[in-house]
Amino acid sequence: MSSPLPTAASVLGLCDDFHVETLEMQVSDSSMWTSTVYIFHVRRSGPLLTIENAGRAEYRDDARRQAVAAGLAAIADIDPADY
Repeated sequence: MSSPLPTAASVLGLCDDFHVETLEMQVSDSSMWTSTVYIFHVRRSGPLLTIENAGRAEYRDDARRQAVAAGLAAIADIDPADY
């Protein structure tokens, strides 16, 4: 079973009125880490978008970097005028 381990920093990427946060989990019986990214808008209390398994790597920081990159790419496709 995976046990969630929150990231050390809460805001990992900023883009206008959006920010991304990640949550890394180590896959049971494996050295692999997966990362879920949560995209927030400053005017909303909860995540606007969640991308599970946005990062996957042998090292936690590598999985986190992949997830942040995926989150920032997703933000680029969001029209801020909608929020």
